[in-house]
Amino acid sequence: MGNRELIEKIVLDVLHMTEDHNNKCVHDYDYVEISKNIAERIEPPISLTNMPPELTAENGAKSLLNGEFKESIEVDNPEYCDCGECHYCEDIQDEDVSDTITIDVPVQWTTIKDIYRKIVDHYMR
Repeated sequence: MGNRELIEKIVLDVLHMTEDHNNKCVHDYDYVEISKNIAERIEPPISLTNMPPELTAENGAKSLLNGEFKESIEVDNPEYCDCGECHYCEDIQDEDVSDTITIDVPVQWTTIKDIYRKIVDHYMR
């Protein structure tokens, strides 16, 4: 049973147990239409989905996401010494070589969890 059907059932059950101020039975009202209107107003947008509140190894998130995201960082070029005499420096004399290189490193697991927690907190409001 989906959310909408469950809400309609609850509303129908409440309407069946209740009578209005004039002791007029609620069966005189279009309770099916009333329940549908209520369900439409409180049903979350279709684009939302159920997700765990936290990313953990137990729920499979760590194996799914760990290493999936990378960021580029600049680090010292370990082969660059700018001496002009070593084998590396002789080979690159005519090239424009930098003393730094850019490498891709995985985003830390704690950072991924922090981002996810922020998203969950925002949408749980």
